[in-house]
Amino acid sequence: PVVTIGVPNHNEPQIDQTRAGLLTLGGAVVVSNDPDGRGVGWAMREGLKEVRTEWVLFAMADGSEEIACLRYLIAKVHQSLQPLVWGDRWRLGTVTGYPVWKRLANRVGNHVIAWVTRRAYYDWTDPAKAYRTDLLRQIDWSDDFRSAVEIPVRYIRKFPPMFISVVPMHWTERTAGHSAYRLKHALGCLHALGRVFLYG
Repeated sequence: PVVTIGVPNHNEPQIDQTRAGLLTLGGAVVVSNDPDGRGVGWAMREGLKEVRTEWVLFAMADGSEEIACLRYLIAKVHQSLQPLVWGDRWRLGTVTGYPVWKRLANRVGNHVIAWVTRRAYYDWTDPAKAYRTDLLRQIDWSDDFRSAVEIPVRYIRKFPPMFISVVPMHWTERTAGHSAYRLKHALGCLHALGRVFLYG
């Protein structure tokens, strides 16, 4: 396979169902478990150690991303000569069941990031992004939710692409368990963004 799907997992009840769905995509799947709650960024970094393919694509353990969209994203990786293929839930795709306060924080945060990075891309916070594995290993990020912003922003700052290849992503809120995301995490992401641009 050309692409490995990395799945950071913190005790998600849907993980078996999610893994089964991802395996239908025909690539390698690496689930990096985080039973102690060290953070999604920590789990992504641990999973990256096991990747042996040219590309890595991250997906959520709760199965929020539609399998058909991930299949299209992987197909785009095979076709693309660009270093980035990312999903977009908001302008190209759809979002179902997103809490109102979370949607507001997400949209404001994503527009701030788009403005600061000068990139017309508006879904920085969803993990459904494919990266070149060798390049991704050359950057660092936080253990917690701040990684959602740090990873893509640090990546494009270190390896600026001419453009980002963007595909539609259809996203549905989990049907079991609960999200650990809180307003403080949204503020933490904005703080992390400031640190990235001030200190690298």
